[in-house]
Parts: sequence; C-alpha cells; structure tokens
Amino acid sequence: MFIFEGGNMLRTAILPIRSLRETPSLWGIDSDINEAINDIWRTNLRDDLIELKETENAFLFSMDMPGVNKEGLDVEIRDEQVFIEGRRVNLFEEKENHYAYKKVLSIPRTVDQEKIQAKILDGVFYIALPKVEKAKPKKIEVSSEGSSGDWNGLLDHSGNDEE
Repeated sequence: MFIFEGGNMLRTAILPIRSLRETPSLWGIDSDINEAINDIWRTNLRDDLIELKETENAFLFSMDMPGVNKEGLDVEIRDEQVFIEGRRVNLFEEKENHYAYKKVLSIPRTVDQEKIQAKILDGVFYIALPKVEKAKPKKIEVSSEGSSGDWNGLLDHSGNDEE
C-alpha cells in the first residue's frame, strides 16, 4: 500500500494488529496453558471439601470452612431447603472484606425438620438431618363377638340403597 505524505511517496506495509490472544499457533500453546491455569483458579475448589453420607437414621453433611466460627455462621431452613452461610474476615485486608462459604441443601421429605442439629468444630461445619421414624407395624386383634353397634358410628348406614 502506498501513502502520500507531503508530495513524497512512502511505501509501508499495513498489517492487521493482533492481540496476544490471536497469536500464531506456536504461541497458542502458551495461551492454552494460561487458560487452563486460569480455569483451575476459577474452579470452586470448596466443592471438594464437602461430604454427604446417608445412614439408616439420618443424612449427615460436612463442609470445610476454615477460619469460620459460630458467630460467622448462619443456618436457616426455608421452603424445604437448608441455607448455610459462613463468613470469615480476611486478616490481610480491610475489615469489610470477608470470605464467604455458601451452600443450599434440599431436604428430603423423610427428614424430621424439628430434630435437625448443626455444629462447627475446628473449621468443619456438620449438620445431621434425622429421618422421620417409620411407623412400626402394629398387630390388630380380630374379634368375632359383639354386634355392629359396637362400631360406635364407624359404619354409616345412611347410604342404603333401600327406597
């Protein structure tokens, strides 16, 4: 391409400007590696610090929350879900900055919500979701004595088809 400047002709090559992300394939390896490293940092590693176990009597859940104490922990039950939020202050920055752990658990219908227990011990949050006790089978005695009057109104005779 030719550019005219002050009556003189200059010859310059105009090439498209490429960003570092649009580099030749040789440099693509570096960007792939950088992208992989960035993906690792973006990954929520805290999910690996969660355990869930079911026993005959309860669902047991634990979650690592380093630096969180009882005062920095909120646990609520709403709409058949347990909302867990833990906060710890970052000692190296302003007090307003904090690190938050958040998790929402769906509660199975087999859980007795009145008996849920939670605690935090050595940076690990534990919650036990006890199952509702199953009704035990009850033996019913069968009688052959008495009359239908002994049923105390349990049998409704008003639906007779007699007219």
